[in-house]
Amino acid sequence: MAENTAPKGKKLGLTSILLLGINGIIGSGIFLLPNKAYAEVGVSSVLVILVGAILVISLALCYAEASSKFNQNGASYVYAKAAFGDLVGFEVGFYTWVVGVLGWAGEIAALLLAIQSVYPPLQDKVTYNITAIAICFFLAIINYFGLNFSKIFNTLSSLGKLIPLVLFVIIGVFFMHYNNFTPFIPPLDNTADIYGTDFGAAFAVIFYAYLGFEFLPIAAGNMENPQKNLPKAIITVVLFCAAFYTLITLVCIGILGPDLAKTSVPVASATGLILGKAGYDFITLGTIISIAGICWSYSFNTPIVAAALADNGFLPKIVSKKSKHNTPGYAILMTALVVAFLVTTGGFLFLAAVNVVAAFVEYIPTALSIPFLRKKKDLPNNYKIPFGPVIPIFAVIVSVVMLSQAGAKTIIYGLSGLIVGAIIYYAYGKKNIELKDKEDNTPNNDEKKVQ
Repeated sequence: MAENTAPKGKKLGLTSILLLGINGIIGSGIFLLPNKAYAEVGVSSVLVILVGAILVISLALCYAEASSKFNQNGASYVYAKAAFGDLVGFEVGFYTWVVGVLGWAGEIAALLLAIQSVYPPLQDKVTYNITAIAICFFLAIINYFGLNFSKIFNTLSSLGKLIPLVLFVIIGVFFMHYNNFTPFIPPLDNTADIYGTDFGAAFAVIFYAYLGFEFLPIAAGNMENPQKNLPKAIITVVLFCAAFYTLITLVCIGILGPDLAKTSVPVASATGLILGKAGYDFITLGTIISIAGICWSYSFNTPIVAAALADNGFLPKIVSKKSKHNTPGYAILMTALVVAFLVTTGGFLFLAAVNVVAAFVEYIPTALSIPFLRKKKDLPNNYKIPFGPVIPIFAVIVSVVMLSQAGAKTIIYGLSGLIVGAIIYYAYGKKNIELKDKEDNTPNNDEKKVQ
């Protein structure tokens, strides 16, 4: 696995890491999904946001502890490989790339859906596909030219999404109708459904809004002091997003009430109700900027995963070859080509649903790795989750329950990559890893002479 290779002056500091994390999480989900949760469980959708936050925080704590032990690119792949060996490590690493590809493609699809509301010609399939491919490769080019350009783009897109949402919360709180929150607890005869299957369905939908935090440690090698900064950044970003999502959901319910279930763009609709068309257009612009930001985040992180796998012999070495800008050019190109294919063949809802299922292939092994990594004496203990194994076990149990809420078809699509990963591992990666390990254990020429 490649270690810190970026020149010191070009590495991401804590502020840039925080913005990268916010960019990686806040995207189409919070702009487009509060209505879906409200349609399932009504006012109790606020609880869905909070329960989702509890799960994400528990997973984020696992990532924070694991990331504090390594300064390498790769995130979940690095942790799973160290804890469970090459096969599990490769499957998790391969799925980190799969999740990134699905996320990048899904967010481009969401971006085009948002743009369609102000530019109807995008509804034409040919125009849609050409634009999707152009956006994909534009982002790939940005990342090819390195961190300096990426830092500027990251900062601008983060601020561009936060300003409209912050203004929405600050202004919207004065237009809330508090009777829209009653009854908070539904009548007794409906409680079983609402806090059973309906709650699970809402949970599965809204959890998509939290995806992305796991990508922060992937670029650890491009960060200043990652073993210290990453745990702080992961926890801070997740807590911020959880609080922010709760406020946005409360304001949407307070302004729209039951009408929240009837709109496909809840934040824009709520703003339009109180500020008219100008407000609606302003939030629509913020939606577009927000989704563009998370597209960029996926485009930045996902090729790094492919390069990390190649560094360890699981993929051809050329995939990890650096360009003159110190970026993995071939990995960027390979990833962009797959994303372009997916975004022109699959819609947003399909890609989002499969993405949620695939994400748990990363989450569960990472949480399970914590007890095993703690036993390795050669790894530092820069950060340790409190309460022993309680939080990792909780994260695993809730993740399994969460995964079970997806439909059978979605689960099959989401987990089918495990078979593809196993084929790649046994056909190519296993042999290369054994050869690499053999070379690493072979005495060099100087040692042979001494012998």
